[in-house]
Amino acid sequence: MALDKLLRVGIEVSCLVTTMPDSDHRSYGQGERRELIEKQGEALRIPVHFVFTSDNGRRLPFLCL
Repeated sequence: MALDKLLRVGIEVSCLVTTMPDSDHRSYGQGERRELIEKQGEALRIPVHFVFTSDNGRRLPFLCL
């Protein structure tokens, strides 16, 4: 939804960034698999950058950078 709003008002989005733990490569926010996020970026023609973090066996509710 946020991406759609940005694009509708003419803001250029140069990349998408998401975080995920080294252990399972699923996003922290929704638990989406890396492969799905990559396909979404490809469909939108926007590169996706992943930030891998050590979660020490814990699922963090979110990670702010």
